[in-house]
Amino acid sequence: MARSLRGLPPDGVPVRWRVVIGVLAALLFGVALTLQARGWTALIVEAGGSCGSRRGVSSGTCPRGSGVTMGLAFVVLVIALPVALVALIGGLKARLGTMVLAVVALAGIVPGQMIFAWAHGPTLGTVWQASGENPDDVEGQGSWLHGSTVVRARFDRLTAYDIATGDVRWTFTVPAPAVLCAMSGAPEGGTGAVGYGEEDGACARLAAVDLTNGRPLWTKDLAPEPGPGVTAGPPRGASPNMVALTRDAVVVRTGGALRAFGLRDGADRWTRPAGKNCEFDGVIGGSTAVLAELRCPVTPQKIVAVDVTTGRSRWETPAPLRSSSADITLLSAAPAVARVHEGGKRGIDAVLSFDDAGRTRATIEVEDGPWRLTSGSSLFEVAPLDPLMVLGDRLVARASGAGGRSEIRVYGLTDGRRLWSTPLEDIEAVHVEPSRVLVLTDGPRSPDLTALSMRDGAKTYLGTTRFRWLSSAVALYSHGDRYVLVAEDGTGSDSFPVAVVKE
Repeated sequence: MARSLRGLPPDGVPVRWRVVIGVLAALLFGVALTLQARGWTALIVEAGGSCGSRRGVSSGTCPRGSGVTMGLAFVVLVIALPVALVALIGGLKARLGTMVLAVVALAGIVPGQMIFAWAHGPTLGTVWQASGENPDDVEGQGSWLHGSTVVRARFDRLTAYDIATGDVRWTFTVPAPAVLCAMSGAPEGGTGAVGYGEEDGACARLAAVDLTNGRPLWTKDLAPEPGPGVTAGPPRGASPNMVALTRDAVVVRTGGALRAFGLRDGADRWTRPAGKNCEFDGVIGGSTAVLAELRCPVTPQKIVAVDVTTGRSRWETPAPLRSSSADITLLSAAPAVARVHEGGKRGIDAVLSFDDAGRTRATIEVEDGPWRLTSGSSLFEVAPLDPLMVLGDRLVARASGAGGRSEIRVYGLTDGRRLWSTPLEDIEAVHVEPSRVLVLTDGPRSPDLTALSMRDGAKTYLGTTRFRWLSSAVALYSHGDRYVLVAEDGTGSDSFPVAVVKE
């Protein structure tokens, strides 16, 4: 009997099994300790040290996967450490057992890192971010993406950055004492157009800017052109949708007329008068036509498609109003899409798409049961970012519902049907591409980037950023494996005018 018990500890468990159990417990301890360390680091860096909701007060979303990994890791820590200590120190000598525990726990770092990376997802590294701006009341007015260059506009200048390095490629300075008051949409042929004038005065000067070097290709005085039916001059103050670009022309609304100039040479192409006591209240460009809103005192507002070559109307369609006027937001010229918003409880509020003859082909209601499409924007005053976006025959929209819920929706513009919707919380910025929709969702510190398939809305998590704060609205672009964020406010200590992250 004494011989059979030799080599057994007092509790009867063989030493070799004690060592095996101790090694496994030590490995789990190392894994759990790594998960706790990575989880707390992510919580501090990405969420400011707290997250979730307490007593109805939200501290924002927690880092991805942190709840499960940190919870399980805590349980494993509580169990694994005493088991490892008892098994290894009891089965081996104290010094040797402690050394084995430490070595095996260190080996647990590698699987712990792998588990955390799987649960948390990738982190988008910051390639560069531009220095904060002064004075502290200056704001971004709009932005452009042109090849490997991103351009941010403010009241007194345009600044172009190299996406790869963050180097300033060029600066276009608005002539003093004028301020920026108009900006075209997406660039065409390496060209962007801006309007400027005295602060709170008429937006009376137009310049086409070469986006390769920032030099003005030409400038124009937008004083009213003489002629029948031209009764108003350029708009005053910040004037969104004042300048539109087409394949080979710049079209500008001067109130009483639309005027077209050659894209690169500034040659006068045509002038399209609005008519007696009428004025154009917005214009947006397509490849061969522009879409404009026409207001007259005694007739309903019209949506007008104007041929870029001739300046003649391709079609004119009265807005389908139940009252005398409405707010019309032009969303796209090709295809022709506009949002019509009347006041009152029974006023129309819908997105309309039109065919080549100006007939309505689809109507998408802004109010959709408990959901409402987010529309209109006061962000980037000169070139606002509208949350209703058109690409081809699809409308991409943000929708908000009860309880703070939000989602991305895509509708067909041929029939108005909803094609898909994908829930996402705290949507901050959206960028639409032919094959995907990029969505930046804002946590309390570190925004996440997600890609949605344009086909069915399937989600692909691209990663979290490491920005300390997003203190203002941002425009989002992509260039290769890099993602560009252009901030409206770049003046705070933790803010940036422009930043680039990569996978």
